[in-house]
Amino acid sequence: MQKYTLEFPGKVVLGEGVLARIHNFLPEQTRRVLVLVGNSAIKNQIDARLKEYLSDLELSFLPLPPGEPKVAALMPVIEQCRHLKRFDAVAAAGGGSVIDSGKIIAAMLTNSGELTDYHAGKLSLHHNKVFTIAIPTVSGA
Repeated sequence: MQKYTLEFPGKVVLGEGVLARIHNFLPEQTRRVLVLVGNSAIKNQIDARLKEYLSDLELSFLPLPPGEPKVAALMPVIEQCRHLKRFDAVAAAGGGSVIDSGKIIAAMLTNSGELTDYHAGKLSLHHNKVFTIAIPTVSGA
């Protein structure tokens, strides 16, 4: 398979062996990573491979339930993540729901308040989200 890189405000990197190079895509000062994993990431041992590839970093793993992310279901997860520690990056490994949840959690880690207030338009995000890497488990990844 050929390797491709697309940049638009983020970067998309595809190709064999890309996961093994995950360190290359993290900001240089990254020390603590919140790793969100879905069932497909666990089934395909992506969580174990991330432990290996990022062994020099402090990792906190959090399995996410299957299905579309619901606002009410995400708030306890967000609160749990806020209390764990300050993260330099979020890695979301799984299907689209896990990746969507990862983006939401990354934004909420740096912004106070309830997710329901952001969802209802009562609050706006004032701080940049935590750096986020999406690791999709499509096509048998």
